[in-house]
Amino acid sequence: MRPAFYAVVVLVGAVVVTMGVSRLKSPSPMVDRSAIQIVTVRRGPVTRKVQGLGVLVPEEVRWLAAATEGHVEQVMLRAGARVKPNTVILQLSNPDLDHQLVDGELATKKSKAGLANLRVQLESQLLNEKALEAQLQSEATESRLQAERDEALLKMQLGTAMNAKISRARAESMTTRLQLEKEKLTIADEAGRAQLAAKQAEVAQVRAL
Repeated sequence: MRPAFYAVVVLVGAVVVTMGVSRLKSPSPMVDRSAIQIVTVRRGPVTRKVQGLGVLVPEEVRWLAAATEGHVEQVMLRAGARVKPNTVILQLSNPDLDHQLVDGELATKKSKAGLANLRVQLESQLLNEKALEAQLQSEATESRLQAERDEALLKMQLGTAMNAKISRARAESMTTRLQLEKEKLTIADEAGRAQLAAKQAEVAQVRAL
């Protein structure tokens, strides 16, 4: 009988303890008043600044292949450095390309010198043609005046028909020579321009290589 009584007492005690514990409230967290700041709530943008120590890691890594082979001579920037368009990251060298560059520069200088020489030659030829044209113009004018004088003397019966005929033939011949020289000068000018254009195209092609 007594063991049953003890069991009932223990059971009742356990129920009372359980009810008491369930009614207990957890204590509210305590914060020091000086450690917080109380302000009025406002609507607006929130600026977030994030700082930290370490090295920047790229989100995406892309390997770039050079058009030609070369040796890395100098690394200008390391991983994580900020770059802008046309920023030099590293310097490569290739002896073959260096030789090709020197050869290209020499070929360009040679082509430019040839262009300048051709321009001088064409200008000299053009000046000679113009000088010859001026000389023929003077001779043609003189022959025409001589023919007109002989014609006048013939009309006044102070000259012979033979002299007038010779003067007239000479004047016509000089006029024809002058006309041919003008056409020759025009052709020479056009040919010179074509040669200069071809030489300039050659220089441009050499520079593009």
